[in-house]
Amino acid sequence: MLKAQSAIDAAQFFARALAGSDTVTEISGKRIHFPWIEEYEIRTQTQDFETDKQQYTLRVSPSTLQKRKAQKALSEHLRLAPDFQQQEAYCELIYDVHRDWLALYLIHEEQKLLRRLDTVLQDRQRIFEKMAGSYDFDFQKLIRLQTDQNDLQVALHELSLQADQLRAAYGLSSTTFDFRDFITVEAIQQLLGAVASDSLPLVDAELLYEQELLQREMALERAESRQIFDFAQFRYEGPSTDLYRERLSLGIGLSIPNSGNRRLKMQELHIEQQALQREQVREAAAWQQNMQELQQKLLRDIAAFHFHQQSLTEERRQLQNLGSQIAKKEGYSPLLLLDIEERYIDTRLKSFSKQEDILYDYLRYMEASGRLCSGEDRNFLER
Repeated sequence: MLKAQSAIDAAQFFARALAGSDTVTEISGKRIHFPWIEEYEIRTQTQDFETDKQQYTLRVSPSTLQKRKAQKALSEHLRLAPDFQQQEAYCELIYDVHRDWLALYLIHEEQKLLRRLDTVLQDRQRIFEKMAGSYDFDFQKLIRLQTDQNDLQVALHELSLQADQLRAAYGLSSTTFDFRDFITVEAIQQLLGAVASDSLPLVDAELLYEQELLQREMALERAESRQIFDFAQFRYEGPSTDLYRERLSLGIGLSIPNSGNRRLKMQELHIEQQALQREQVREAAAWQQNMQELQQKLLRDIAAFHFHQQSLTEERRQLQNLGSQIAKKEGYSPLLLLDIEERYIDTRLKSFSKQEDILYDYLRYMEASGRLCSGEDRNFLER
């Protein structure tokens, strides 16, 4: 009962591994107020230091509604810029946790097969030790058996060290794991069709952000180029003895934008926008090709795995029937039964190696598709 209580499943493992890691630190930029009057200019001028000839000029440069909207849109886009490095680090963490959970599962399954093989070798050793007293016994068999047992113990020890290292990395040194809901090859095969049918090219979020930034910069440039009202000016001249002399004057400045620098800036933004669009097309094509290659490899490996499993089942059935026929003619032979069992475990280990390749390729496929880091709170190694 205590052992069952200490075992944790995939949900508990992922919750512990990802605890607190999905907290996104937002960039706290201040909101900017864009005024209607962009510039105030005050000038004063005198002639021969005579106060009655002093002139005062106030010039204001207004903004426009379209310009203020473009400035606000650009400011908000910059202020709410995502932390792409933190998002990338979180996605890498999710992949690492999936990979480690997969590694723990593979170690667990391989240990079960090797322990089963160890039982067969121990039974064979007991039989050989009883046969060692006979005259025609081949002691080379006992020597080979001993070396096989030593190699097997070394392999088990290495697997145990790997499992202990992974447990220690997550603070689970004295914990066992529950893999009953681990994904199967059949479930992966069904999932491949679903992912391929509704998958769209994975858009680079940072590239998309740069495209939107360029669009807002271009919108601001266009708004500035359409501003015709340049400034309003108020001028006051000092006291004068001439009652008919104008003391207060009002002037306005109009501007027809035809700046070469502004045209050059717009051309530069257009070129950058086209470069980003071409980059997006290239990335989409490369993503599509990579997904197709991964899917085709997975489907080939799954087909080979199923064929190997069928061959394994058929071979085991045939060997068991052959063993029964030999036992009827020549009597019970424990070594023959051990040979059949050892052959079965060896083929299971080869089949397990194929399954391992499929699982790792499946994990890479889910990462490349974008689902692994899609924000869904799930473990893609669980059925």
